Amino acid sequence: MIFTLDQIALYAKRARSTPRSISEELRGWRWNEPPVFPSSSRTLGVSDVLSTCPTGRDVFLRYVKWVRSGTEPRGSLIHETYASAVETVKRFIYEGVSDGNQLRSSMLEEFYTFMKRLDKYRDFPQYLEVGRAMWDYVSSVYSSELDRAVQRSPFLARDSLASMIVPFFVEYPVDGSLVGLNQVRVDAFIPQIPMVAEMKTGVRKKYELSLAGYALAYESNFETPVDFGLLCYVKYEGRINVRCDFKVISDRMREEFLEERDKRLEILDKEIDPGLPNFCDPHCPFLSVCGGKR
Repeated sequence: MIFTLDQIALYAKRARSTPRSISEELRGWRWNEPPVFPSSSRTLGVSDVLSTCPTGRDVFLRYVKWVRSGTEPRGSLIHETYASAVETVKRFIYEGVSDGNQLRSSMLEEFYTFMKRLDKYRDFPQYLEVGRAMWDYVSSVYSSELDRAVQRSPFLARDSLASMIVPFFVEYPVDGSLVGLNQVRVDAFIPQIPMVAEMKTGVRKKYELSLAGYALAYESNFETPVDFGLLCYVKYEGRINVRCDFKVISDRMREEFLEERDKRLEILDKEIDPGLPNFCDPHCPFLSVCGGKR
């Protein structure tokens, strides 16, 4: 998820050499025709479509019964720290920082201010260590990239320098209303390919389908194909480890995402409780409310 220009160039080469065949009717720009055309005027978030509950009962509880739920603290902590750290790197470059050591020092000072935002995660074990590890990981990568970029091109404008150091967008907003989704936020969007990336702290088969949701939303707006995505798994093991899986956003992924979307939109429209699954995910935020089986 901490992409550099060299890494993106490698992904671009891989994308160019990777065969894919994606049906026209499963493109986001076919939003006014089935199966992409949503079955309802209501909209959902990508996370709602791919929620942990197999029957979609969590969507019923959240949007029909208006039951509030908690969040998964580990994932939220890492996401928030990652996005803020990348944003801060860009801000310092725009403010005139053009030396790697200076960027490291500035990032370290800024972290002590950012720490206050992590207080809400204090019930999560090692919350400060995890936040600091992610912040330092971002700082280290882009401090080195800054030195390399300035050495190669010492007279770049700040905007050009920032786009070389951080050559992608974090929390990239896309209007998903044409395909039955809310305003979605892509964890990372790489415009050079283009490619979407999703960050996860655990492993579930459904996670790859989120890439299809983002691709459909983007295609519905800009009528530009998004054929590839990265599913990036982030772990804290004394330090931050990241593994990104390169995915073709295939017909199968698009079809499965649309099926899940339609199932949950039907729950909203009919306001019918779909019932409990046979077994519940132990991380489901509604587990204490609905009394499901682990």
